[in-house]
Amino acid sequence: MTSLFSRLLVAATLVGAVAATAPADDAHRVAVFDAAVKDLAQPPSAFDMYILAQSWQPAFCAGKEQQFPGCRAPQSFWRSHLTLHGLWPELSGSAPPSFCSGEAFDAAKIERELGIDTLHQFWPDVKFSEASPQYADFWKHEWTRHGTCSGLRQVEYFTHAVNLERNETLAPTPQLVQDHVGGQVDVQKLRAAFGDAALKCQRAHGKHATLFSQVFTCWEKDEHNVPTQRRACPPHIHSEDSCGKAGSVTIPAFD
Repeated sequence: MTSLFSRLLVAATLVGAVAATAPADDAHRVAVFDAAVKDLAQPPSAFDMYILAQSWQPAFCAGKEQQFPGCRAPQSFWRSHLTLHGLWPELSGSAPPSFCSGEAFDAAKIERELGIDTLHQFWPDVKFSEASPQYADFWKHEWTRHGTCSGLRQVEYFTHAVNLERNETLAPTPQLVQDHVGGQVDVQKLRAAFGDAALKCQRAHGKHATLFSQVFTCWEKDEHNVPTQRRACPPHIHSEDSCGKAGSVTIPAFD
């Protein structure tokens, strides 16, 4: 029987290989990495906070307008609001927990309890049509990699994540962003609008422009591991920031 040490060594090798080729953010990890690490799943461990990762879908669709169904026909909500990427258990000063149990994702239950239209609006995967059986793969990935480490049941985990996303008081899309869709904003004003957060930007395809694409905010949790209120993000989260300290950032719009 393969030893735990050998399994860890194999997983570590895969982690290194993936890290060398995959994007820095968690958006679309290589499937083989997910499959390899699942076998090392451990029970949910203690964690310090949550990261709420929100995406600006027009940035993801930039240059892919005809490639993905959701980019060709976006919902009106996505044109002016951030959407969910994920709710991630996080540690203050070390690698976050991941793949903490082998509990299978129950797509039918999540869609029934939260409502499929709610999930499509607030937690979309623009790569697939809403009728595609692959649409739920994004939610499955988020549950398997992150949700299993939250100590919450599946319905609770998805409910709390969606409730944060849809709460315009707790986690709003700043008015500055909504007022400048398709235009540019000063990056310092954008930072002020979000408060303590890590902003993610990307280069426009074939253009000399910096596109706002994601934001990471940090959240306290209560004794039941329910996210409660914003908190300061630790340095390693701020190190994920890629929007620069000066100049302008484009808030991209759907074509």
